[in-house]
Amino acid sequence: MDTPENKRSSTRHVGIAVVTFDANESDGRYGITRNLSEKGLLIATRTRIEVGERLTLTIRAPGVELRAEGHVLRVEKTDPSEPWPFRVAVALDTPLPAVLIEASEVLAETFRRPT
Repeated sequence: MDTPENKRSSTRHVGIAVVTFDANESDGRYGITRNLSEKGLLIATRTRIEVGERLTLTIRAPGVELRAEGHVLRVEKTDPSEPWPFRVAVALDTPLPAVLIEASEVLAETFRRPT
């Protein structure tokens, strides 16, 4: 059976990056990656986005910022107790550079470390 996991052609990384959709944080269209790969992002967001919607994204991780375009593959509602009500899977038109993926992994690791 083909599942999304079986169709994945690039490695998924746990990483944190701030993503803005089409504009900037001041209009409330932003989120934070849950994971990312060279070809896509899973973004936790408060923004209601539709499957198939085209997005222009600004992606920021420590020391790295870039613009990317893609389309929404899937939208999942999260548990009401979560602060981010939606998880949005985005397929990117062009691959993410390794430097952005690495920076997002470092940030995620920082949050996992005990204080």
